[in-house]
Amino acid sequence: MGAGSGELCLNWPIGESREVELLRHPGFNPPPDAEQPLILVATGCGIAPFMGFLDARAAAGRKGPLWLLFGNRYQQGDYLYRDQIEALVEQQVITDLDTVFSRDGGAQRYITERLEQQGDKLLSWIKQGAALYICGRASTLGKGIDRVLLKLLQAEGMSAEDAQAELVRWSEQGIMHRDLFD
Repeated sequence: MGAGSGELCLNWPIGESREVELLRHPGFNPPPDAEQPLILVATGCGIAPFMGFLDARAAAGRKGPLWLLFGNRYQQGDYLYRDQIEALVEQQVITDLDTVFSRDGGAQRYITERLEQQGDKLLSWIKQGAALYICGRASTLGKGIDRVLLKLLQAEGMSAEDAQAELVRWSEQGIMHRDLFD
């Protein structure tokens, strides 16, 4: 659980109210340039911060392309923010949408599998200046995304060491942003 959700779920009695202060995550905010392409990868409740990103992009007049990849267990019941997401697709705030629901079956059961399938597109977007944001469980999405990204970079001809260094560079240069939790 995240710090806030863990506190809320484990320590607060039902019906109790408390004053809280919301803090901005220093390294996980949408870029100031609304023209910059964005790739948002979320699983489960990791979609929550991206709703703010999407609202900001909509308020800016849906400037740059935005690709949302979202995975959860079941489409029926676990497609969090479905109505808002579909409305943002209609408004072309979200220009590309990929969803995967692991318990519904199908050839691809996880968002990392979809990302791997769309590897050429992902690397092309990044080469064209897209920022990659990842939010979800560290033990699942975090490990899976690293595996996929390293595999994609190695398929481009990088050694394992160079691919790992590239991911470090992406993080250091603000190309890739992670908010992973367990």
